[in-house]
Amino acid sequence: MNFETSMSGFGMYVKYLMAAFLMVFALSMILQFTAYLFQSMADIQENITDDLDAEGATE
Repeated sequence: MNFETSMSGFGMYVKYLMAAFLMVFALSMILQFTAYLFQSMADIQENITDDLDAEGATE
């Protein structure tokens, strides 16, 4: 019986530990997604400007 009362707050500790881990995971995924998005947008913009330069050079 003593074990159960001493471990009564352990479940909340584990819950908050998992929530903190999920927050770190979510923030890292947001950073990775943002970096990938910006890189793709830069590639698209570079392709558009390359296409415009190529069209202007041929005419």
